[in-house]
Formats: sequence, C-alpha cells, structure tokens
Amino acid sequence: PYAIYFVSFLFEDHIAGLLVSLISLAIIFFIIYKLVMLVSNNYYIAFGTLILLSLSNVFINLSIGNLKRAPLGMMLTLLSIYYYIRFLKEGKTRNIIYSSLPALLLGITTDHAILLIPGLIITYVFFRDKTKIFHATIPIIAAIFSYSSWIFVRVYTYMTNEFYPVVNGTIVKTGDWGLRQLLSPQYFKEVESILPFGLSLDPSHYFYHVANMFKLV
Repeated sequence: PYAIYFVSFLFEDHIAGLLVSLISLAIIFFIIYKLVMLVSNNYYIAFGTLILLSLSNVFINLSIGNLKRAPLGMMLTLLSIYYYIRFLKEGKTRNIIYSSLPALLLGITTDHAILLIPGLIITYVFFRDKTKIFHATIPIIAAIFSYSSWIFVRVYTYMTNEFYPVVNGTIVKTGDWGLRQLLSPQYFKEVESILPFGLSLDPSHYFYHVANMFKLV
C-alpha cells in the first residue's frame, strides 16, 4: 500500500498499482536470473527458471488487470536472499546491508515475511561460513523486528475499531481478539471459515497453503 500511495501522486490509484506490480515483476526477472546463475552458473537452468516464472499466476493476474501485493513481496524476498547468498559466498559487508533493507521492508509489506526468516536460516545452512555468523544474523533480525512491529499496530487497530477488514478484505469483529489474532488475523473465526488455518488431521486443510507456497516458488 505504501508503494502505491507514493506512486499515486503521479498516476491514478489503479494505474499506480499496476505500475508498482510491473516494476516489481521486471526486477524479479532480473534477480532470479542473477540468483540462479550465482548458485548454479548454468545459463540453461536460469533460462528454464525464467520460462516457468512467466507461466505463474502472478503474471496472469497482472495481464487481466488484477492488482496483487505478491509481486512486491516476491521482489523483496528474492532481493534479500540474493544478497544474503552473495555475502556468504563473497564476504562483502555491503551485501549484508543490501540483504537487510529488503527484509525490513518485507516485514511491513506482507505476512509472507514470516517465511523469509526460516528461508534465510536454511540458506545459511547451505552456504554457511562460521566466520560470518554474526553478520549473517543481521537480515534475520531485521525481518523479525519489522514483522514483530505489526503486533503493536494490530493492538492499536483492534482496540480502536469494532470491525476491521483483514485477510482478502474479510470484515471481522475485533472484540474477539487475543494473542492468536495478534500473531495472525487468520485466527479470527470469520476468516477461519474461508481459509482454514493452524493444525489439522484433514489433508485438504493444507491445500491452500501448499498451493500458495508453490506460487511463491
């Protein structure tokens, strides 16, 4: 929303949203190519990855004019991981700064920021260098800090609004909030009936989340 807000000074809101998504997707293409080449150093793998990316529903939604925040979130996630790997492989301190800034922005952009935290930890496991462990924690701390700040925003929002739109614009009654709702608005009963959340023995309970992970990949 903040990105669209600033661009809307130059264009109408709908055009600003499309422009933010388009710029994000263009950067995603470039970063994925650089990321795959950094890891594999294989042009054919990089080219095949870009073809698969072009077939994702993120591009389909944009082509029919549907505005989504996914492109901006994906761009920030990939930027953070790309520069994190570069830091682990090259050891340049500036790369850890370039990795931390997108991590900070991602935390105030989407709840998917929570996925970046284990993503960076797994990345460190694969490319670890024990001499860089202190600096390697900085992007992880940045993601945790920015995402945690939303808890205070949610407390203020729930205390000052009887009803509020949360996931996918679903209106919830905020008087029922507790610790679980602070961690994720998907714990509101109005949202749970639409998007099942938490643990369950029913395999179909996980279809939405697994499909969403494949979309991000």
